[in-house]
Amino acid sequence: MRDPMKREALYDLVWAVPVSKLARQFELSDRGLAKLCQREGIPVPPRGYWAKLAAGHPVRQAPLPEPMPGQSEWISAAPTGSAFGAEGRAWLAKRTAARKQAGAPPFDDASCADPEPPIHNHDVHVVAWRARSAIGNVRVRKRELQATLHPTITRLLREDRGALERERSWYLGYDVKRPLTGAGPRRRLGLLNALFLALEKAGARADVSDQEGRAIVVTVGRMIVHCRMESTWMRTTRRPEREERLDFHVSAGGNSYSSRFTWKERRGLVLESCLPEIATGILVAAELEQRDREWQYYNDLLRLRAEAFREQERQREKRREEARDRLITDAKQLRQADAIRSLVAAARRELNADSIEFARWQCWALTEANALDPVQSGRLKLTVPD
Repeated sequence: MRDPMKREALYDLVWAVPVSKLARQFELSDRGLAKLCQREGIPVPPRGYWAKLAAGHPVRQAPLPEPMPGQSEWISAAPTGSAFGAEGRAWLAKRTAARKQAGAPPFDDASCADPEPPIHNHDVHVVAWRARSAIGNVRVRKRELQATLHPTITRLLREDRGALERERSWYLGYDVKRPLTGAGPRRRLGLLNALFLALEKAGARADVSDQEGRAIVVTVGRMIVHCRMESTWMRTTRRPEREERLDFHVSAGGNSYSSRFTWKERRGLVLESCLPEIATGILVAAELEQRDREWQYYNDLLRLRAEAFREQERQREKRREEARDRLITDAKQLRQADAIRSLVAAARRELNADSIEFARWQCWALTEANALDPVQSGRLKLTVPD
């Protein structure tokens, strides 16, 4: 009952399946589902509708009214096990494919539409509820390391035995303490074994990146969540020796040491009782990390689009400056050409215009004037910059 679905989807289900059968899928009573539909403004089949339909009599399906102002089109109800969030996953697949195909900034044209923000069709608490349902019961048995072992725990134990054999051969037979022996390390391995098996039920893969099993890497789909298990040694009044208390941290954003979720042992609370919450928190952290990356990608698209707009404006201003400079240069050259022609005309009036020297000078001067004149030379461009 916590999975959101659209009003149209619930409307189609109500008119496709009898309310008595549909209510059991929703884990509701018949009256509870009817009240839900009434509250959301969804019409339900009237009494005798299904009997008339089975008998072949004509029936009429009431249309779905438009949602009231301020009313969401999403309803917190869906059949058990429904694949909600399909639209969000389709959006992410489309954006991922577009990102792979884009060799240049995707928004290099001002005519491009604005990027769509990421749409998540369900809240985080729905992710937590579905993860908790997939994980089920998680408990650490007394002989956890003698029961079903996770492949990662098996590898750690095998490497521990191999390290022991190497150290024994190096010290010529002297007994060396094994790194994973003792109550503390064996307890950590038991916790990790139960946790990893629980994560496998939800489709996640877990591994460790150190020999002591303190640095944990969980892969959920395409997301990687880093976790770590730390020890705090406390002195108690009941025992003279120090007591080890474990802390489990789920990191936020890659391999950083900033914790998104933390579970700390204290008096009366041990990590064995928190394993379902820890597994759920890891899956929720993967969802949050994915959403963070989607929003980061969306912000990158906005930034690229803003940079493209600024670059277009810079190029447009540059073209305007070049056109303005070219116009001023043409005007100056036109004035110079007119000045040369005026000079030639004045010389023709005052000097001996019949001499060969004057004819040669006049021809040369007028040729230079025509070369300077942007209209006569054909250099004048009538294009207007955008």
